[in-house]
Amino acid sequence: MIEMILKCCDLTPVPPSDTLMASVCGLIGDLVCMYGADILPALNNDKVSNLINKARRSRISKTKATANWAFKELRKVGK
Repeated sequence: MIEMILKCCDLTPVPPSDTLMASVCGLIGDLVCMYGADILPALNNDKVSNLINKARRSRISKTKATANWAFKELRKVGK
């Protein structure tokens, strides 16, 4: 599952759609809620960070809200 998330986080050659970014951010947030700090090593990389940051800047409110939630969940567990 982590491998698929990383493929979806790839911003090249074609950037992911807002719908895909929202879905991936939602999955990341759900995994962090379920597994807590145990999942952090698998998600702690530039691809995931870049996707979440790109989604947080989206013009689509659902994408932005989901990315902000995933970001907060990652921060909460990472402390």
